[in-house]
Amino acid sequence: MKKLMTAFAACALAGAVYAQIESQNIVGYTTVIPTAGKQIMTGAMFNQVGGAALDLQDIRMENVAATGGTVIWWWDKDTRTYTYAYWLPLYASDGVTPLGYDGWGDPESWEPMAKTFAPGEGFWIQPDGSSVDPKVVTAGELAVSSGEAEFVAVNLFAGKQVQVCNPLPVQVALADVGMSGVNPTGGTVLWWWDMDTRTYTYAYWLPMYDEDGVTPLGYDGWGDPESWVPIVKQFAFGEGFWIQPDGSSVDPKALFANPFYQE
Repeated sequence: MKKLMTAFAACALAGAVYAQIESQNIVGYTTVIPTAGKQIMTGAMFNQVGGAALDLQDIRMENVAATGGTVIWWWDKDTRTYTYAYWLPLYASDGVTPLGYDGWGDPESWEPMAKTFAPGEGFWIQPDGSSVDPKVVTAGELAVSSGEAEFVAVNLFAGKQVQVCNPLPVQVALADVGMSGVNPTGGTVLWWWDMDTRTYTYAYWLPMYDEDGVTPLGYDGWGDPESWVPIVKQFAFGEGFWIQPDGSSVDPKALFANPFYQE
């Protein structure tokens, strides 16, 4: 197991541009570096210690004022709406008694908001524009710690868009985000946000072709809808994106390589 953990740590540290992993162990924490005043999509890369889904209040902010200017929000695939929480000094349900710490709260009552995130479940964060060197710090237990499974799966839903990130705190190439339960007909789409241009880039699940547009590469992947040529993209630590499987998909999942896996 020591060998596996060392391999995981080396893989994780390779992505330190976007965030830094602070532990080589199965229990640890990550630091995601957002930009003040700009929204980024990130997500849960841990369970709680003990295996429960990550609690919203375990996603901590550093170097931001607890004045409600920093916001986190997440998508409900069924109602197609967002829920918002704000970084505030939290109060008990009586609205009078301070709890003595900052966290994600309701903007009216300043009470803690309840939400859990499964590993790989994404959300948006935007630090207050006046923040200096803001950080998003998350601690917990890795979603996988054995080498039995080749992939870590994130559940998707036919015809519904969900926010996704790698369920483990390592960077991942778009080409290495696998899919199961979907057909390579272009009906399944993945797209990601550029915080600077405020635009999305889209890729579609297709049979991949060489740049000549004639020679099949012999595998399915994320490609351009016109040429069916692979699209190149590297997702940094904790960088999130959207996936919407084709409506005819059956038990669709996004697949991420398990860094502990040994054949």
